[in-house]
Amino acid sequence: MTTSTIFGETPSRLTPASLATLSADSGSTHLSGLNPSLMQDLLRFEAEHPRGQGLDLLEVVAAALRHNRDLSLQLYFDTQPLAMTLRPSARELVCALPRRQLLALRLSELRVMRVEPAAPALPGDTPPQPLSPLIWELALREMAAWPGFDADRAARLLNGLYLHAALIVTRSHPGAIN
Repeated sequence: MTTSTIFGETPSRLTPASLATLSADSGSTHLSGLNPSLMQDLLRFEAEHPRGQGLDLLEVVAAALRHNRDLSLQLYFDTQPLAMTLRPSARELVCALPRRQLLALRLSELRVMRVEPAAPALPGDTPPQPLSPLIWELALREMAAWPGFDADRAARLLNGLYLHAALIVTRSHPGAIN
């Protein structure tokens, strides 16, 4: 199994102009910095995609949440690069695009081409945004594409699952039975 897709190879449809915006080491492989179980999780997803097409953002966000690891991502939308940092423990993301613009993108077409551990935040960095709106939007759009579903049905199902989980937590709390 190779790691070329998620660790540095760029898609063939990129133009020279968009490639010029990448950092000098964008083709390097960053395998040693990732947690081994996170690495296996990402490699499992990579095997499901054609070589050179990267990963779906939903898969990478889900892996970051499962493993509670801060990740720096290099995404592509058509030929435009977009950097994003996920900070699951803080429930934050850092992206140059404001939340409204980010969520207005065709999120299913964002391709994750590079994943590495995130560097600590520094003073003067782009301010973080809440991670939850991105998570909910990714889930809603994925479910709305299922056969027999639309955005309304997907939203109702997600709300039901959310309420069910909240009820389980509430009922299991020691204070709830007193």
